[in-house]
Amino acid sequence: MTEIKECDYSFYLGKNYKENYKPIKSTSTIVCNHISWLDVVVLIKHLSPAFAPSAEFRGMPLLGTLIDFLDSIYIPRGGSEE
Repeated sequence: MTEIKECDYSFYLGKNYKENYKPIKSTSTIVCNHISWLDVVVLIKHLSPAFAPSAEFRGMPLLGTLIDFLDSIYIPRGGSEE
């Protein structure tokens, strides 16, 4: 079995960074590279996350309502005319 070595981040965070450390109680951000639409359904069932769908989903009848219910942020994707 391999032993996990603890890294020393004091150069980046200061020499007393461990004194102010608070353990994380829950995950705040999950980044997924999903393979299909089913991945989104599974994540919604287990985690109830907000996500960042494309702005084109805003007008979809049922899906748009679900996205709004989850407090997701619509992101315009694609290039601009410029």
